[in-house]
Amino acid sequence: MTLPQFDDLPFNARPDLTPYFNHLTKNTRVDDEFSALANLKSILKAGEIWGSNTSKGFIKGPNTAVCFMDVPFQALKYVLTPENRDPQKPRYEPYGIVLIKTSAYKRGCRPVLYL
Repeated sequence: MTLPQFDDLPFNARPDLTPYFNHLTKNTRVDDEFSALANLKSILKAGEIWGSNTSKGFIKGPNTAVCFMDVPFQALKYVLTPENRDPQKPRYEPYGIVLIKTSAYKRGCRPVLYL
């Protein structure tokens, strides 16, 4: 059996599937005094997202990594909850970028397991 190609997936028929990846920024004031909006501006100006490593994130192993969410736009309201937007300990804030999955895969993005 052959797996369906990306363009064959039923993105319009299934609300749980999306052709996009989301990357939300957060304030990193504890580390460098930057707000979530300033971090977004930095991404847009530099054209790159700096990855986290074992000392600044949940990354295990020698490589840095950037996290993208495979979440439909309408489901972001479940991610941007008051607990996740706590200014003292932010996890996500409503600033970020969206990439088309095919473009992201061409640039080396790959799925990871959260365990």
